[in-house]
Amino acid sequence: MHENVKYMTNSELIGLAKNRFTSEKIQVEIAKHHYRRAKEYLCCNKGLSKKARDILWDHPGYVMKGDLIAYGHYSDTPRLEYENIGFLWNNFSDKMLRRSPWRLQKVFLSGTRYWTHGFWEQHKGAVQTPNFVMEGLYESIDKLSGWERSSLIQRLIEYRNTPKEIIVKLSASCTDERLRNFALTKLAQISA
Repeated sequence: MHENVKYMTNSELIGLAKNRFTSEKIQVEIAKHHYRRAKEYLCCNKGLSKKARDILWDHPGYVMKGDLIAYGHYSDTPRLEYENIGFLWNNFSDKMLRRSPWRLQKVFLSGTRYWTHGFWEQHKGAVQTPNFVMEGLYESIDKLSGWERSSLIQRLIEYRNTPKEIIVKLSASCTDERLRNFALTKLAQISA
């Protein structure tokens, strides 16, 4: 069937890309296919093979790279995940901040996504976001406003590996009473 991927319609490609039982050969063919949306669905597939994952990582840009990290496709190889997170942050963080700040949270701090058919999905996200990325996220708070700003602050406080120093800074500098109290509560928990 993998030899027929090039003849498939977009909806057929998407159906296979979403299916976690799709064979590695078909996943590789979809990863090499020109139809971007099918590749994006493949990045979200829990059954993604390492070979297809590596082909998707080599695609230019940050969207697929971010999705591969957000959906935990590097969580079994912490060193590679650390290197890829560093690469993504160093090369694309400014662009992500300008174009899609919600993606910063999804990739580096994990997150949730609401699907149209009615349920929430928890992203695995990065297992261990490096401290220099956490500092960068903290410094980017002032570049955001409204929902994006408060959401980033909340995710920084919630994230399992946020350094204590950042939580102290948030508890001291946050103007939102609810978030400041949340930071103080988190600070008490990690200090206990």
